[in-house]
Amino acid sequence: RKAQRFFDSFKVLVHEDETLSKIKKFHYLRGCLKDDALRAIESLSVSNDNYDSAIELLKRRFENERLIVQEHVTNTRNVLHIKSSNQVLLSTVMFLIIDSRGKSHNCRALLDQCSEVNIITTALSKKLNLIPRKVNASISGVNLNNTIVSENINVTIKSRITDFATNFDCFVLPAITNPTPSITFDKSFIELPSNVKLADPDFNVSRDIDLLIGAQLFWGLLIDSPIQLKKDQPIFKTQTSSDQCLELQVAKFWEHANIIEPNPGWSVEQMK
Repeated sequence: RKAQRFFDSFKVLVHEDETLSKIKKFHYLRGCLKDDALRAIESLSVSNDNYDSAIELLKRRFENERLIVQEHVTNTRNVLHIKSSNQVLLSTVMFLIIDSRGKSHNCRALLDQCSEVNIITTALSKKLNLIPRKVNASISGVNLNNTIVSENINVTIKSRITDFATNFDCFVLPAITNPTPSITFDKSFIELPSNVKLADPDFNVSRDIDLLIGAQLFWGLLIDSPIQLKKDQPIFKTQTSSDQCLELQVAKFWEHANIIEPNPGWSVEQMK
C-alpha cells in the first residue's frame, strides 16, 4: 500500500509533469528514495533512457514489498521546491475578447508591467478569426533570448464586471508561458469580503494563459488600493476601468511648470 501511495503521488507531482525532462525526474526520484529502494536503482546512471528503466525496476521489485520512502508526500514537494505558503500568484484576469463576428469569448490574461509588448496565443488568434498583419519583429526576453514574430493583430477586450472596453495590438506567438499557477490549490482558506468580485475567480486553478498585457495597458487596469485580508492571507489589488489620460496629466504638469516668472522690472499692473 505504501509503495502504491508513493507511486501515485510521484506520478501526479513529477512523472506526468511535461515541463520536466526525464533526467530531472530521475534526480527527483533518487531524492525521494532510500535504503533498499535507492539501492535497487543505484547501478543505473542518470539519463533519459534509464529513467523509464528505473521506474519499471522499482514497480517490479517492490510491487508486493514494503517500499521505504520518505514518510510524507510533502517531502517530495520539498525536493521540487514547491512550497505553497511561499508561492507568488501572478496577476491574472478573465476578460471577454471579441471575435471577427462580434461574439464574446472568455480569455485569461496575464498582466505584466515589465513587458513592453502585448502577446496573444496562436490558438486564440485563430479562434477569433481576426485578420493578422505581417510583421518582422524580434522580442527579447530573459538572458537576451530573442523570439522572432511574424504576425500582429488588433484585439478588443471587455470587462466581465464593468462597462470597461479597449482595443490594442498584440504579437502572435504559439505560447506565452507555462500554466499559471504552477499547481492547483484549495482556495477555501481565503476569506474574501462578500463585496469583492475577483478579476480571475479561478485564480487558484492551474490553467493556460491566452493573452499577455504589457505596461502600455497595465497601469490603466490596476490602481494602488490593495485589499488586505487576515494575517498570512493574500493581498488583493482592485481592478478598475480608469478613464484618466496620462498624456493629459503630463500636459497639465508642464502647464504649471512653465508659468512665466514676473520680470523684476515689471510694474504692479503688469505683474497682475
